[in-house]
Amino acid sequence: GWPSADEYKPRSLIIPTDLSLSTGLYTLLFDDSMGSQGQKVAGYLVGSDASGQGLEDAGTGEDGEHLFMYQIGPDGPPTLSATAMSWNGGAKPWLHPSQAYTMRVDMTEPNGASDLTTVEIQLASNILTSPLSFTWDFRTDSCVSNSIHLIIHDCNMLALDGTTAGPYEKETRLVTELELAWTTPDLGETFREPSVKIIDRAGQEVLQTFPALRWRFSPALMIPQESVSLVLTQGTVLEDGARLPPTSPFELTGGLMFETTETIPNFNCSVDVMFAGQTYTAETYDGIWNVELQSPPTSGTIPLTWSVGCLPPQGVDATERESSVKWMIVDGLGPEPKEVQTPRPGSVLTAEEHQVTIVLSEEGGIDFESLRLAWWVEDTVTGEFIRGGDSPFLLQGTEISGLNLIGTGTMDLSVITDDMLIDRFTVYVLIEGRDLAGNLVLGGEGQSAGNAVTSWLMKWRQPKFELDTPAMEYSRLNLQTGDSTAVQIFVKNVGDLDGTSSATISVVRADGTSEILRQTEIDVPENGLGTILIDWAPEQEGLQWIEVVLDSGATGNGPSVDVRPQSDPSFTEAVFGDVNPVLGAIGALLGLSIILALLLMARNATVRRGAKSEYEWDEYSDYLDEDEDDYADEDEDLELNEPINDSSPVETASVQPASTAQATTADGWTQGSDGIWWWQNQQDGSWWYKDANGEILQYK
Repeated sequence: GWPSADEYKPRSLIIPTDLSLSTGLYTLLFDDSMGSQGQKVAGYLVGSDASGQGLEDAGTGEDGEHLFMYQIGPDGPPTLSATAMSWNGGAKPWLHPSQAYTMRVDMTEPNGASDLTTVEIQLASNILTSPLSFTWDFRTDSCVSNSIHLIIHDCNMLALDGTTAGPYEKETRLVTELELAWTTPDLGETFREPSVKIIDRAGQEVLQTFPALRWRFSPALMIPQESVSLVLTQGTVLEDGARLPPTSPFELTGGLMFETTETIPNFNCSVDVMFAGQTYTAETYDGIWNVELQSPPTSGTIPLTWSVGCLPPQGVDATERESSVKWMIVDGLGPEPKEVQTPRPGSVLTAEEHQVTIVLSEEGGIDFESLRLAWWVEDTVTGEFIRGGDSPFLLQGTEISGLNLIGTGTMDLSVITDDMLIDRFTVYVLIEGRDLAGNLVLGGEGQSAGNAVTSWLMKWRQPKFELDTPAMEYSRLNLQTGDSTAVQIFVKNVGDLDGTSSATISVVRADGTSEILRQTEIDVPENGLGTILIDWAPEQEGLQWIEVVLDSGATGNGPSVDVRPQSDPSFTEAVFGDVNPVLGAIGALLGLSIILALLLMARNATVRRGAKSEYEWDEYSDYLDEDEDDYADEDEDLELNEPINDSSPVETASVQPASTAQATTADGWTQGSDGIWWWQNQQDGSWWYKDANGEILQYK
């Protein structure tokens, strides 16, 4: 500890011989040989001049106010270990200009730090022309350098625990904060080796070099390509630049570091950015810089470059020139639909899912992830929105730029029910999305974005009337003036809705005249068949037929009928009427045979039974008389002497011709009394005849 006041012993000083001088050397001689190792000797002065003025700053006996003190011990040299020098943060294989570095040098002085005189440190002891040295002095407790390439910011001799070293501190550490100037010679790959030399009061010295701490110097700054990025408000960043619309603001940001170590500079620097003929300067903060830019109003491809702007003459910009550029493509036109492939234009769409295929043109590139197909359905008359939806619009292949980019999407129209389709609907589609510059996809025919690309009509549920094949049928074809035939006209509804159609029925003659028979309406269900039935009694002779015209414009003609003048009936016609005479004769013979068989059976029964049978025969004969009377009455009703006029249409499925055969050909054709040739198909029993034009027709 410190000596107390009662431990001090007065001793006389040897005074100088000339006391008239302003300064003098006063000497104290005493023997400390009786002291032990490590003990301390302290002292202070007491005295005054002739006028009684006391000594100033001579110390006192109070604790810690002594004038001098020393410790008893042997005088040993200072020592340095091979690892005495170190850099804060570890070894520094590269050092850079204007960077603050902290160096530590640990040393041992057995007589305490007060025994040190100087500590000289050379950062480049192997470079004789520029060793980059500085010296710590015990008296000033500071460091001084004579090198213009070395800047010392701070220098302190400390104890190992970081406190200020006392005069008797044997283990000390010299901590120095320094930096290298930009003027430091750049020796490339040449290493510099540091060294430390210590000298004590007795002139003893120690020198130690540190090969493990060899270092090189590099003044090269760079802007790493991977640190540079674009921040767009519109458009898309590409690998080699960006695509954006005109007059669009954007930012360019990046980093700054030393090339060899990727160390961020401790100092602020500037970066020069060149774009569209102008140079912009951005200041760095902690190695980061940012500059705000805006694309020009005209389209084109413009280079965007950057470089380090704060370098002194000795500095090096190591930024790669080939990669320090981004190509800014200014694009003011969005993707344009060129063709709608499916559904084809003019198609009528049903209420189901449809695939839509559209060809786009885009030279700059489409942001394919943004594309969607939007569709909606409107009432064609009122424009009212009915339904809508969207789906992804996918490009075929991997190309995102070109004049023929084919994309597909789907629209599900099944949300439109059949009941809704009684109104007329129109389907519209557009493509939502943008190109890499942020321009929206245009509408159809170069219209602005948001307009429909195309539209289709939806299938309209409505009745649609057509005439069936054949359009009509007559109940009889062999007509004379005044005869009547039933005409059936067949109207079918091929539409999607029940409806009513009007029909105009006319008789058309070969001489070009016509006459309306009836105007009527008919209700026909969806996909159903309706029948119009009329009676037609031709009043004029000659070739003529029935014509029907629907309100849909459908027209149909019936078979042509050659109407003959009214004539007296032949015997066979009087007897059989319209019945085939052959069949009539066969029927009459069959009936007569049945009657004769019954009479024969009755006679035989009467003969066998005798008298009793007479009574029974009388009864049976009465029964036969009644039958005969009935048969006679039916013959009387025939009025064979009167002509037969049939004005009602024949509706039976099978009608037999009423002509009596007059001649027969080898191929089976028979001519009736009316001059018409008849032929019967023996397989199905149908009758066929030849009209006035020699055309063979089936008799129905």
